Amino acid sequence: MGKFWLNPQTNKWVRWHERYLVVYSHKLALGAIDSQNKRINQAQLALEKLANKPGTELDVLTYKVENILKRHRVNDFFSTTITEQTRTETRHQRRGRPSKNTLQQQVTSTRLQLQIEKIDSAIVEAETLAGWRLLCTFLPLWSLSSGRHFNKLKILCKVFMMAIPNEKLLALLPNKCLRLFVT
Repeated sequence: MGKFWLNPQTNKWVRWHERYLVVYSHKLALGAIDSQNKRINQAQLALEKLANKPGTELDVLTYKVENILKRHRVNDFFSTTITEQTRTETRHQRRGRPSKNTLQQQVTSTRLQLQIEKIDSAIVEAETLAGWRLLCTFLPLWSLSSGRHFNKLKILCKVFMMAIPNEKLLALLPNKCLRLFVT
């Protein structure tokens, strides 16, 4: 891909070539999938524990669920639904057998339920994208094929893989592309 840029100081056009490299690492993919599965299992255990005792405050439960999903980085892998049931009862104010003159009061109780569902399609999609990285370089084509800059590019690829979190591969095109300047 050729790019053009007008240098405002010299008023001349500058042209350069960009190449996008799609790199796959099997070892990185296995590590990412293993880490993802551990995070999913830990989040599922925490959510199930929370579902057993959800409490009575809707805002608190929503905050706890969001915190668990964010802490384990599994927002895209779970669908959670919170249902609130409100029940109103009439109770007598004193103990013992009620009479017709006994005062009554309305008692409202709230019950929360948390339903958790794994989104298998998102998990499979993340597993297929694991290990893939997109690199952008200005190296000429002959240097990439000859191996002259291959070791430098290999080192920069490792740095790039550590710097970019696991995102969808297509989302990296070209706005988030890392430019590698190698001479």
